[in-house]
Amino acid sequence: MHTTDDLAAAHAALRQSIESNTEIAKLLLALRTEVSEHAEKIRRALRQDAKALKASSHRFREDVTGITGQAAERISRQAEDALKPRLQEHGRMLASLGTQVERMGRAARTWTFASLAILALTVLVSLLVLGYFRRELAAARAELQRYEDAIPVLQAFYASDAVVCGNRICVNVDAGGQPIGGANQYAPARPRTAENEK
Repeated sequence: MHTTDDLAAAHAALRQSIESNTEIAKLLLALRTEVSEHAEKIRRALRQDAKALKASSHRFREDVTGITGQAAERISRQAEDALKPRLQEHGRMLASLGTQVERMGRAARTWTFASLAILALTVLVSLLVLGYFRRELAAARAELQRYEDAIPVLQAFYASDAVVCGNRICVNVDAGGQPIGGANQYAPARPRTAENEK
């Protein structure tokens, strides 16, 4: 039978487990938010770099055209050929970084869902254990109440000169006692003495 101290300890352990899982879920949600914000900043910076590079390339073309006239086309082609590997490398790096950011986002989502699932499972198990202990406590209280209700009967039986005979109680009736009951049909038993116990 479980005691109140056992129930309190189980309740405290459950509460501590729930609080620690709540803190883990909060940390994972904060990590996911921070990773998402960082990824968005990187995307914005890369977009700005690409725009700036594109604008710089466009300005470069205009400058070359203005300076060289008809030779601008040839110089522009040479500049594009010179910049093309850099642009391709920049594009590959951008794609690789985008893939890494996406992987980090998926990992953060996976951790978040796993933490929420663990938290939900912990809460469910806690509720089941708490329900079990409540039922056990109710049963223990009911049994204790039965014992407490039986105490006055046992005290009265022990104080009376009575014995169990078969399915009934046989008493040594006190002839001088005051009858009780609606029709005075009950006579009190004599008090138990050390001689009666022999």
